[in-house]
Amino acid sequence: MKKLVLLLLFTLITIRVGFAQNFYEVNWTSGSITYTGFLVFYDDNDSFMRVQYTYSGIHKIAEFKCYGKNFEENNVEGYLLDGRDASMIKGQTTYSADNFIFVKQDGQYKGKPFHIDDRGLENNPKKENLQNVNYWKQVDSKDFTAEYIDDFFLPSESMYGKLLGLKSTGTYTTSTANVTTDAVYTAGTEYKISALNTGGSVWGVIMSKSTGISSQVYEANSRFPEDFIGAKWDDSYRINALGYTDGRWAVSMGKNTGYTAQSWKTNEKFPTDWVKEKWDAGQSITEVTYGNNLWGVVMSKGSGYGVQSWKTSVAYPEDWIKEKWDDSYRITSMAYGDGMWATVMTKESGITAQAWKTLESYPNDWITEKWDEGYYITSVTYGDNKWAVVMSKGKGYTRQSWKKSSTGFPSEWISSKWNNTQPATTTTTTTVAAAEPAKMHLVVVANTAISDIGTSCVIDRNSIVREMETIADELDIPIKKTIIDERNLTKENVRVALSSLNPGKNDIVIFMYSGHGYRWSNQTSSYPNMDLRYSNYQSISESTNYNLEDVYYTITGKGARLNIVMSDCCNSDIGVTKRGGQSSLAGRDFTQGQIARLQKLFLNAKGNIIASAAKPNQTSCGNPYDGGYFTSSFLASIHKETSQLASGEPKWNSILDRAINNALYKTQNLNGCAAQNGIYYSTVTY
Repeated sequence: MKKLVLLLLFTLITIRVGFAQNFYEVNWTSGSITYTGFLVFYDDNDSFMRVQYTYSGIHKIAEFKCYGKNFEENNVEGYLLDGRDASMIKGQTTYSADNFIFVKQDGQYKGKPFHIDDRGLENNPKKENLQNVNYWKQVDSKDFTAEYIDDFFLPSESMYGKLLGLKSTGTYTTSTANVTTDAVYTAGTEYKISALNTGGSVWGVIMSKSTGISSQVYEANSRFPEDFIGAKWDDSYRINALGYTDGRWAVSMGKNTGYTAQSWKTNEKFPTDWVKEKWDAGQSITEVTYGNNLWGVVMSKGSGYGVQSWKTSVAYPEDWIKEKWDDSYRITSMAYGDGMWATVMTKESGITAQAWKTLESYPNDWITEKWDEGYYITSVTYGDNKWAVVMSKGKGYTRQSWKKSSTGFPSEWISSKWNNTQPATTTTTTTVAAAEPAKMHLVVVANTAISDIGTSCVIDRNSIVREMETIADELDIPIKKTIIDERNLTKENVRVALSSLNPGKNDIVIFMYSGHGYRWSNQTSSYPNMDLRYSNYQSISESTNYNLEDVYYTITGKGARLNIVMSDCCNSDIGVTKRGGQSSLAGRDFTQGQIARLQKLFLNAKGNIIASAAKPNQTSCGNPYDGGYFTSSFLASIHKETSQLASGEPKWNSILDRAINNALYKTQNLNGCAAQNGIYYSTVTY
């Protein structure tokens, strides 16, 4: 039988490194069988392909890993995609991975790839022995449907739900309630509704900053707001809070929640079978409430949640909560109705620590105490004659405000928080900040004017600035940039920039250097000296270099919450530089990331990082298309760690380990460049 074919897809221009996962569909024919492949590409040594085909009337699915590298044999020069470790996902047979080569034409990789099997590759391939494929094309995640994903993944696989969760449209509704509409307010740029209380006769509304929500609307009335939800779904809003109090349902919906498709259901009994059905379809419980003799449950894709467990109980489930905490679950929803507490607990929720309190009166003092410890309100429920408040760390909020109202839903107060104005009348309200809002300070030093590697350093400078601007925008935090490049590259300018840094205690400082680097023969520091000369005609001396470790200690002494100091430069004897490597695999789009994972890395982490592209006596490599391999791998690693396909807790160590491994892979078999092994030290906690 024909062996499994591996395809990677290139743009029609010079190949560039791709960021985050990119998706491609490929098709080829061997004998009487036509194969269609679905490629998930992260990096040259971090990709896999699913292939579906029909043989003897039976649908089959296979998978294997792929590794990319530059290739040159006989009259064939190009980019080799090496398929390895094939296995069957569906169907009783075996496959071995084949290989594909994108042939270089006029200095660029153009057109479709060519197929060649292992035997042909071992026998020094010639162009006339390469086989054509039918087509290749890049796939946009917004086009993912269940019918499409079914061809390549089993519904029981976690990747099945994650891929469907990337689709930005598609809704499911299951209710027949009649609806009348009420007032709707559009949010400004300040606080956003993050939780609504359930039960009792007193409304409680929680509003937070740094939710990631870009725009918000709500409706509050006596009937479940079915029509309002449907209309706002069509306008790309998603439910982020649901509550019932004093005879009224209230629903809050926002844009940029991270949720994609959603479902909701109301039922007199807790909808156990429906929840299980939606779990199987890749959705997670994101809201639970009870009102007017109905349970209301919202389930969403794109939450990033892992395994969930729920329990209904007459008594508040203290022992069950503690048992689940020990197994890494966290409370994500809670409600009281029909004489029972309903509690939903979730793994991989992004919540790092949690506390709860039950009292007959609203626990004002306890909330303030927990705010001071860095916790934020995630759930407020009234039932069985007591308040139950859940507070969590890891949500990424920078400030919260809550309000109780016994005179109706507090519309005017919500509007004032949205628009940063004062309401005409108020009831009890408390606002406490656990810390000052975070800011980002970015210092980029790049040797862009130097004749040999300047082009590559320009790529690094632009990539770092663009990426950090995007992250700051997504996190809704200000960014202050200092860029030292061209003929402004001097030790004095770097010293002044470091001296001028004045970060707050909750701020983030990122320092990145791209350029030449070296070490002295008697140097004790493992980290390189940055070469701060914009011309090779300038002399190397103490006045033209700055040791990266000195930068690290200067910055960490400023007292910011998170400090990242990095360099992409050689760490070898003076005079050795490598920045002329060949280019790598192309990727043209950056698919959706999870704002909660980004918040964990930048808003919840604290500590210091120092990292460099090469160990002592090693060089670092790059090219004029991708920039430094360490820088491009670092950015790609951030994207993977925050991707909606990611699992597990996001960690800076994972980002740095992956970046170092990917840069090593790209350089270990590269003409004109020795393998580079990056180094780093981290004290980051969460």
